[in-house]
Amino acid sequence: MITPNPDAIRAFAANLDPRFAENVSRWDVVVGEDWTGEPAIFVTIVLKDATIHSAWKTRGPYREQLFESLLREMPGYYPFIDFSAESDAVNPEKPVPV
Repeated sequence: MITPNPDAIRAFAANLDPRFAENVSRWDVVVGEDWTGEPAIFVTIVLKDATIHSAWKTRGPYREQLFESLLREMPGYYPFIDFSAESDAVNPEKPVPV
């Protein structure tokens, strides 16, 4: 079982498929509640711009593998998984200009 914290989930996701993880710029993970108040995991996988074309082709199988693994390893939490390109992603460490 995985502890419900972002660092553990990032490590789990990266170790699930190390070849896919080489294409990832960062894993944005939030553990919280969905719109109904149920426990949820929100994962945005930010792919490197340089490798996005090759990674995009394999994102479906990886997403399914991660989804099923999180359901199994974190019972009671529903995973929401999304993908983004590095150039399109908001950097959580930098403020968005207004």
